[in-house]
Amino acid sequence: MGRNTTAMKRGFNYDIVNERMSIMVDGVEAIRLTKSSTGCDIRLLGDTPASNYINFDAGAATFDIVSSLSGASADDAISITVTDSTTGSSGYARGLYINATASGTKTSSGEHNSLGVDLTVTGDTPYAYIQSLYVTTSGNPTIGLVSGISIYSDNIGTGVSSWHLLDLQTGNPTASAASTREAYIRIRNHGTGTPTTIIYAQANNNAKAATYLFEQDASTVGPAETGTLTNDTIGSTAEDGFINIKMGATAAKIPFWYDD
Repeated sequence: MGRNTTAMKRGFNYDIVNERMSIMVDGVEAIRLTKSSTGCDIRLLGDTPASNYINFDAGAATFDIVSSLSGASADDAISITVTDSTTGSSGYARGLYINATASGTKTSSGEHNSLGVDLTVTGDTPYAYIQSLYVTTSGNPTIGLVSGISIYSDNIGTGVSSWHLLDLQTGNPTASAASTREAYIRIRNHGTGTPTTIIYAQANNNAKAATYLFEQDASTVGPAETGTLTNDTIGSTAEDGFINIKMGATAAKIPFWYDD
């Protein structure tokens, strides 16, 4: 139960200077217990490399996983395997569940992210995704609805200035990359069949799905613009504006008239 001398191959090792206890396995420090003002910090260490570890900080009540992926083969820093064999008639079967409550008063640009990911790409990468989702079926099961992602918002109160189920923002892509294509949303069909609809609108209780199909901020320039077309041959009433679109490499315009 004490030191196994020289290489400290196995057993317990107490470091009186740093006030910590280590559990050694074949010369490798596997578990480290460190004194904390509120309890004991626990660190589980990996041996290849030693910088890989799982750490629980009792003082800050935080749980950290630090991992380095290397080599020529793809790997996972964290892998969770879930087999759902539940047979309930309601409720949610989840592989990963986060139950968050944001109760602190934040000001200025303060945010709460129930799940946050920061990705910095420094190496050549054919495809860089902050989040990648995949769904398929096996055995032809009966499914009422299948979706890559489901977002639901409910009872957000009356103190909300803006409400978006999906918020897409970008900095300045053209200033940092020689892009051949730039878009907020890309829709790509990998199969041979053709889906019936790009966007499907639906509403319950005879309500409208939405009042407008498209809304553009009054101070924003494009893709909708006011004015008339230079080669207008549509009727006798000049259009009030147009929406810029592109068909391949050819620019085109869809005219519109105000509902007045």
